[in-house]
Amino acid sequence: MANYSITITIDEETYTKMNSTGTRLCFASAVASGKKDAFNVVAYTTTVSDINTISWTDTYFISATKSKPSNGVKFKAQTTPAKIEFGETYTLTENWKGKTPTNDGKAPTSGFCFENQTDGASAIIYKMVEGNMSPIYISANGPLLPGTETLIPKPCCKIWFAKEVETNAFVDTYQSVPKDIDLTDLESVDLHYSVTGKWHVEKEHKRPKH
Repeated sequence: MANYSITITIDEETYTKMNSTGTRLCFASAVASGKKDAFNVVAYTTTVSDINTISWTDTYFISATKSKPSNGVKFKAQTTPAKIEFGETYTLTENWKGKTPTNDGKAPTSGFCFENQTDGASAIIYKMVEGNMSPIYISANGPLLPGTETLIPKPCCKIWFAKEVETNAFVDTYQSVPKDIDLTDLESVDLHYSVTGKWHVEKEHKRPKH
């Protein structure tokens, strides 16, 4: 179980202006489905201050929904989230019962399988963000027909600023230029957002090797 964090510093002039307009800092985490990494759920938002830290843990859960993803719209799970480990498959039966994830040899060692037996369902992947179980992915092309979706969480995140945005909402467009951060082999990254609207990586903290 790996822990990660990012810290963003922002000048007073900039964050004061953001807060006066209702602008919030947003965070999304990557999950690969097929060949593409998706950052399609607002996993966390917060008001802006001079020092902003977001932390998360690679502890995962999975559920299912009938919702069709739509930009800016929140979605709700229709099954109780179940804890899932790498290499496990979560099966949703035709009567919408979520089975306990099992290692049946179908899932990749670095991810999961969502086996859908209903006539239309989307997977929801969660992980612990700021101490809370937060959705980080919903099947982008859902609801899916019966079949299997392979899901691989990646140590990458995206941050951006937006107004009138809610946690747990689907996102496929961004109100500002986002910053992609790759934390492969890292445990944390320090960044600065300048008065000119530019992102600068100030320091990367390597993950200790055991």
